[in-house]
Order: sequence, then structure tokens, then C-alpha cells
Amino acid sequence: MDISKSQQAAIARVRALISQDALAKADRVARMNGRYIGLSRDQKLKKAFKAMVESIAVVDLDDIAKPDKRRIVAVCGESGAGKTTALLRHTAQTAAMHSYVDDDGNTRSPVLMMTAPSPCTPRLFAYEGLHKLGYPVRSDVRENVMWKTFRDVLKAHGVMFLIIDEAQHAVDASNRVEITKIANAFKNLVQMPDWPLRIVLAGVEPLAQFLSTKQLANRSMIIPFTKMAGAAAEATIAEVMRMIVFEHAEMSTTLHEDEEFIKRMVHGCDQDFGTIVQMIRGAVEEAINDDQIVVTNEHFADCFESNTGYEQGQNVFLVKNWQDIEPYAAAGREEDARLKKFARSRKK
Repeated sequence: MDISKSQQAAIARVRALISQDALAKADRVARMNGRYIGLSRDQKLKKAFKAMVESIAVVDLDDIAKPDKRRIVAVCGESGAGKTTALLRHTAQTAAMHSYVDDDGNTRSPVLMMTAPSPCTPRLFAYEGLHKLGYPVRSDVRENVMWKTFRDVLKAHGVMFLIIDEAQHAVDASNRVEITKIANAFKNLVQMPDWPLRIVLAGVEPLAQFLSTKQLANRSMIIPFTKMAGAAAEATIAEVMRMIVFEHAEMSTTLHEDEEFIKRMVHGCDQDFGTIVQMIRGAVEEAINDDQIVVTNEHFADCFESNTGYEQGQNVFLVKNWQDIEPYAAAGREEDARLKKFARSRKK
């Protein structure tokens, strides 16, 4: 991501106010957090991105309306699974998605990355996309006009890849009519007769159900980001922990060899890979701030408490009956669901 001169100046001012010791620790943590950790699912995503790019390279306008699973790629998994991080990584590694300078000397970006608004309607979705593109439009414009404008502006900006995070917002609060409208809108975007556009979606359920609709089933490829469950997954997590602590942070620990500890961590993070990685990095940061070179169970317990607000009696790294502790990722999703339900009730 390019940083403007004003942003650089603001960051430099903040850095000047921090002690050299604190700054060195912050930089060390930032370097650790900046490392990407891939899994076998990344090979599927890389292959899907490659196929999506190639489908543009060999586009045949005579076949523009034919179903093609390379036109919509969806990454489906629960919050904390690592979907957004993976998309950012693979977008950065795909040359066709990089910004470039056109023949007129203008910098163009073939990618528009946006978050689906919540609540979401077809009109609000198009409005959010236009807003991200910097196009001034009133929010009360008629739906059909909004969508036509969105399509026209996507073409005018040279956008070939539309990446939508939290894509479940497009369907989770919509009625059947609205869902059908959005499905048709996505279908029309990827089969515009005069412009090749591909869509990448990331979200939780009911996204996969949405993509099974008649309009999208033959035009979408779903890559599931599943839970880290079972002995093989726990072995993978142990190796990931070793990699982060020893290689990325240049510290040490013995916890990655403790099977019960790994089970505690996987359970406490609700088996979500992204959440588990954040937990390991958070514990390492606790150790760095404590001027320690060994990452201990206490660092994980402190990180878990900071992230959840759970007291010691509910800390998965401290109690004997850790299997009975509700994973904080799951608790957070339940709270989100309660807030959404409350918000909807207020609108009625």
C-alpha cells in the first residue's frame, strides 16, 4: 500500500514521541506480524486466482453469457479463519492485480476492494462501490440507475477484479426478492458484453448458500476455510507455533511440544486458524514487552485475558476444565448475532 507524504509525516511524528526501546519492540512485533503463514488451502486459492486471471486473458465475447466457474471465486469460513489475510496476500502476489501506469501516464488499479455494507440492499451495495471509487452520487438515486452507474464507473476506472469482504452482508439481512436482485446483479457484472470483470467474495454463512442459487451456482468456485480440528490440524498448529516463535520472533519455547497446550489453544480459539495465529503472536508480543526471550504459558494466559476480558477462572490456559470454557471467538460471534437481532428489532 502506498503511503502519502502527509501520512509519512504523521507517522514520523508519532515515532519521534516514542522511546527507542519501545520503538524497537514495536518494529520487531510489526516484522513478525507482517509474515504470512500459508496452508494447503492457499494452493487452492492460488490456483483459483490463476484460473480467474487466465479466463480474462482468453475472453471470447461470443461466449460472454455462458456459465464459467472462474468468474466468481468465494472464500467461505467463519470469522477468524484467515480469509481476509489470505485474499490480501494472494492479491499482492498476482501480477495482473497490481497497479500500473497507462498510456496517458495515469496510475490505474485493476482491483476494487470493498466491504459489503450492513444492512445491505442492491442499491446500497452499488452506492458503497461508487463511494470506494470516489464517484459522487446521491444515496437516493433509483436502484437501476445506481447499478448502471456502478457498472459504467467500474469500466471507466479499468476495474477487472471486484473483491468483496464480509460478503454475507449482501444476503444475511435481505429478503428473498433482494437476494435474487443481488444474485442477478453479480451475474450481470461478470458477463458484461463490453468489459471482463471477475468477483472475489469472502464471508461466513449464508454466503455459500447464496452462491448455490440458480444464477450463481455455475459461475462460482467456493474455497472453504475449514476449522483446525483433529490430530493432523494440531500437528500443523504446533509447527506454526514453532515457526512464529523460533524463526519469526527469534525467541524460544517448549510449549509447541506440549500436546495438551496445543489442544487448549486450539479450543480457546474455536479452531479458527487466523485467531490461533493472532493468539501466538499476541503471546510473543507479551514476552517481548516483558523483555523475555522465552514464551511461556503465562504469556498466553495474559494474551487470552486481554483479548476476551475473561477472568482467571475462565482462562483456557489456566483452568483444569478447559474443555468447558466457551471459546472467545464463538462468544464474540454470538454477541454479534445478538446485536444484529437487536438492531433489526429497533427498525421494525
